Amino acid sequence: MSKFFSLNPEIKNEFDKLPSEVKTRIIESAIPINSVEELQRVAKSIKESFK
Repeated sequence: MSKFFSLNPEIKNEFDKLPSEVKTRIIESAIPINSVEELQRVAKSIKESFK
């Protein structure tokens, strides 16, 4: 898991709630995520790409 998840428990908690496909995409993309809000935006974008 990426370093930022372990450094910020709020981000990790939110990440853990995501579907596994979304988590995989986020990890593989190596997108820098510095806040829960950024994680939510990225996750939303990924979920929309599945449609």
